[in-house]
Amino acid sequence: MKKIVFLSIVCLILSCAEKKSGKAEQITEYYQGFEHSDYKQIKGTLADSLTITEGDYTMAFTPESYYDNFKWDSVSSPFIM
Repeated sequence: MKKIVFLSIVCLILSCAEKKSGKAEQITEYYQGFEHSDYKQIKGTLADSLTITEGDYTMAFTPESYYDNFKWDSVSSPFIM
């Protein structure tokens, strides 16, 4: 009986574990969404803020304010090769 209770508890704990994506997976997902102009995919990779640094220029965004920047980049098709 103790083994069954123990196994039940272990199974319950393992089934509740949520897989979190790593940094490399998040970066890949971000660039795939950017390449395909899919803001919904990009929004899933953003935290509560995003800071983009280009040289000395720093831009801080929230997910909502980043959408305005994203709209302009998606119109210009940044990944045309």
